[in-house]
Amino acid sequence: MKRTLKLLPAFLIAFLITSCKSDVTPSIPDLTTDIMVLDQRGNNLLSTSSANSYKFEDIRLFSVENGKRNELINSGASKYFQVIQDNSGRTLLRINPDVATKSSVITTAINWRANDEDVIEISSSKSSNKSHYDNVKCNGSNVHQPASNPAARYVEIVKQR
Repeated sequence: MKRTLKLLPAFLIAFLITSCKSDVTPSIPDLTTDIMVLDQRGNNLLSTSSANSYKFEDIRLFSVENGKRNELINSGASKYFQVIQDNSGRTLLRINPDVATKSSVITTAINWRANDEDVIEISSSKSSNKSHYDNVKCNGSNVHQPASNPAARYVEIVKQR
């Protein structure tokens, strides 16, 4: 009996510690954005069947915050970018921006190859404890606003070659 009384406070403390978890989880916005890159003739530069197409292994992504660039490297479960085929058979680059940034604008620089870079800016905001995106810019120009299609974040870049 004495042993049980001695263990009772330990069980009570363990119960209190494990039962006092917050039910509120931080809201991480889904800022996944699909990008199609075309030449002036409409050829998809992410498709291996296009002449002068980009090679996946040459593509590098950088998170840009306060002027500092941090390379985003795919490793393990962290997939910041991948080449995908959409339902229409188009080859796209899907980026998953670094949401660890403290800014309301998440800036991602995409280096396709030497001296060939585009900058994607995704504006997000919070309301009612939920995060959502407000706008997507490519190289400073608006390319998508959620009112036009709230479910899709799609950017088309036409390269001037």
